[in-house]
Amino acid sequence: MDVEDFIRTWTNASASERQTAQSFVIQLCRVLGVAAPNDEKVGDPDYGFERIVRFLPLTARRRKPIWI
Repeated sequence: MDVEDFIRTWTNASASERQTAQSFVIQLCRVLGVAAPNDEKVGDPDYGFERIVRFLPLTARRRKPIWI
C-alpha cells in the first residue's frame, strides 16, 4: 500500500473511530515503513494496543484525593 492508496482508503472510511483505530494505525505504520504496535518483530511489550493494567489494592493508610 502506498500513500495514495492509504489516503483513498481512509478518506472514504464510514466506520467509527473505535472500530477502525487499530487498522488505521497498522496501515499507517506500513506506509511509513515502521513497525506496527503488537508486531512480533518489535519485541517491546510496552509498544502495543492493549496492555494488562494491575491495580494495587487500597490499604487503610492510603488516602484518596478529594476535589473541592
